[in-house]
Amino acid sequence: MSDSVLLRAFYDQLGQFCSIVQAEHLADLSEATGLPRSARIALAFSERLILCPTPDAARACIRKDLAGALSFLLAAQGVHQRIEKGGCRFTQESPEHQTSFYILAGAVQDYIDSLYEQVA
Repeated sequence: MSDSVLLRAFYDQLGQFCSIVQAEHLADLSEATGLPRSARIALAFSERLILCPTPDAARACIRKDLAGALSFLLAAQGVHQRIEKGGCRFTQESPEHQTSFYILAGAVQDYIDSLYEQVA
């Protein structure tokens, strides 16, 4: 896939993910300030999300783990910032059968992995 196709897929999946989080947790978001957020939580959530075969499966994953979904969104914001700065490269790996949030989850995983590499 070309970078422009991957970028469009990233933003499409991010928009869909945000819509699901809002639909599933609208009432909870005002009380979410006390939830833990971390790269570790985001990575664990991303590993589950990338395996969700459908948006409905992702919806169930999001419903069960608001802290993970919010940590994931923070990491996705980091990906967006790198895209804006021109420092984000998407993997060129493109499996024949991708899950609904494959590009988004993969980009977040790569971003978090790069943070851990910078620390090491």
